[in-house]
Amino acid sequence: FCAQRGWAPVMEMPLPNGRRADILALLPDGSFRIIEVKSCARDFLSDGKWPEYRDFCDALYFAVDLDFPQALIPPEVGLLVSDGYEASPLRE
Repeated sequence: FCAQRGWAPVMEMPLPNGRRADILALLPDGSFRIIEVKSCARDFLSDGKWPEYRDFCDALYFAVDLDFPQALIPPEVGLLVSDGYEASPLRE
């Protein structure tokens, strides 16, 4: 997903607040995106720390699979859906 858009991703990026982003991507315009990968609804519901990532990016996305209950993802963040091979943005 990142490579197709010309983004430079870093996996498991430590953040200054002690948290760790699944993917931090640098965009060609110099902005940053954080992509948090969630494996299932339980993974999302048990992770209350994601709001702490917002200070370190220009936009935050969640990446989920096709079976994930998308209504759980807050409307103010981006949503990527993956079939295991490719990801599509459903919401910026």
